[in-house]
Amino acid sequence: MTYVTEIREDLLQYVWRTRKFLAYPLLTEEGETIEIIQYGIQNSDAGPDFSHARIRINGVEWAGNVEMHVLSSLWYKHKHDKDPTYDNVILHVVYERDCHVYRRNGSQIPCLRLKDRIPDSVLKTYVDLLTNDQTIPCARMIGKVNTEKISLWQHGLLIERLKRKVQMLNRILIHQNMDWEQATFIWLARYMGSRVNVLPFEMLARSIHVHILYKNRDQPLIIDALLFGQAGLLESSFKDEYPNHLKNEYRFLQKKYDLQPIDPSMWKFARLRPIHFPTIRIAQLGGIIRTWPGLFGKLTGGYSPDWITGFSNSKMHDYWEDHYRFDQSSKSLHKGLGKQLIHLLQINVLSPLLFLYGQETGDSSFKDRAIEILDKLPPENNKIIREWKSLSLQVHNAAQSQALNHLKTEYCHHRKCTHCAIGHEVINLKL
Repeated sequence: MTYVTEIREDLLQYVWRTRKFLAYPLLTEEGETIEIIQYGIQNSDAGPDFSHARIRINGVEWAGNVEMHVLSSLWYKHKHDKDPTYDNVILHVVYERDCHVYRRNGSQIPCLRLKDRIPDSVLKTYVDLLTNDQTIPCARMIGKVNTEKISLWQHGLLIERLKRKVQMLNRILIHQNMDWEQATFIWLARYMGSRVNVLPFEMLARSIHVHILYKNRDQPLIIDALLFGQAGLLESSFKDEYPNHLKNEYRFLQKKYDLQPIDPSMWKFARLRPIHFPTIRIAQLGGIIRTWPGLFGKLTGGYSPDWITGFSNSKMHDYWEDHYRFDQSSKSLHKGLGKQLIHLLQINVLSPLLFLYGQETGDSSFKDRAIEILDKLPPENNKIIREWKSLSLQVHNAAQSQALNHLKTEYCHHRKCTHCAIGHEVINLKL
């Protein structure tokens, strides 16, 4: 049974890591006996696949690294023969050997061929997961997996997702010289826009220090003038009194604080629902700044659901009750922060901020509070979550929906089933 065209290196790593291959007797391709003392530690960074391995070959014990390839010739295609990092490889594990492999000093590396050593059931399930037409590879088999094991995996996925967000947030914090309030403002601004306006919102927040806004929080028109002015949206001629007032205010404020607006052409309005227009989101951001100055200090001082739902009371100028854009009137409608947007900000802004703060201070209670926020929020309702629910998975809160979003985008989409706890269970179902 030959699968070499479908097999990827991750299968070899999987069967090595989980010992899912016929290990007795083990011989190199040259007929030398192999005794594995330590399989090594899988390396997630650049370099050989497993480090700190100990292997006895023909009675001689070796300590070093193990490298894996589907075909042995990939050693040369990947230029390992020229990389000193691979000089300490003591065993080359391959699915099929199509050439001999040598170190830089000319010595041949012992080769273990795994073809015919991997159980057929593992190979068949692996190839099915890799090649079927389902967007969730294990969709047909996940119902057989123990739900408790899925729940345990979800917790790990949630932590992984939080750490991924925290990496980006930490880069912002470092760039802002560890100014937590400014980093919070930038992070908040990113999530006030729809996906198409993330970049201009971030640039807007970076263009002005939040403490300038806090200093003027008692003067709503100044807050709006600063934000819309820095957004580059006060450059036009206007008919309405409100934008003209903002424009006049901004001319003075721009000189006072030596401000430079961003390019207004960056803002995207097309194919957005009017409630998501950047003009509305900027007005809402101004309302949050006016109503909740010192947001990071309040967050780390003590979180409660009642406190954060108070975002819905953030005040916008009355102009936006019947406008979505300057000089364009619309049907009168309250455009304050709705429950869905507040939940979005709790999930993507407040929880990662607390998690990062706990990470930086070494106080795990902040990490616990970050997860508590997600545990208490309702689950997201998007295409990915609806797909998981169609497979009868229970999704009770935002912690679970965040985990499943991460599972789909980071594992299922890339068919990384051998790195997934559910995939591991599925592969073992037929053993």
